[in-house]
Amino acid sequence: MEENKGKNKIILCELFNPLIHGYDELSSEGILTHYLVFSQYDNIDKTTMIHINREIKLIKREIKNYRLLFNHLNNHPIIRNYKKIIDSENYVKIEIGNPLILPNGECVAILKTIWLRIIQRKWKKVFQDRKRVIQSRCNLKNIRYRSIHGKWNSQLPTIQGMLSNLS
Repeated sequence: MEENKGKNKIILCELFNPLIHGYDELSSEGILTHYLVFSQYDNIDKTTMIHINREIKLIKREIKNYRLLFNHLNNHPIIRNYKKIIDSENYVKIEIGNPLILPNGECVAILKTIWLRIIQRKWKKVFQDRKRVIQSRCNLKNIRYRSIHGKWNSQLPTIQGMLSNLS
């Protein structure tokens, strides 16, 4: 695999589907689990954004046409919830990812935005817990506990360990 060492780019991509994109003995091993890159950009300005929006509409129209012609395209050999994924309104969208060139020349990407979303969701929960603990510290019973013991009776949740339950 040829990798852009640490070079994340703005990309347009979709999950590789052998029924749409083609798959044979010349296809790289492991391509079934990757996102196929349509376009990649170093930066985005207004003109590039217009181009990207046109490209997204074209890709969505092509996916819809393929699915109307071939009902079996709703399936994927590895991904079980593929139909649900491609039915999503924002299936084809701008992503941040690290493009890779596989041994047989396919350009795929490892997405980074997935991790950003996971961290945002986890932090949102930690933040809600922090607000709840701070609110409970305003309770007279908890203030009295602190004045007697010199510390609060509950820890304030932090970012540390926030992702520990992911496996």
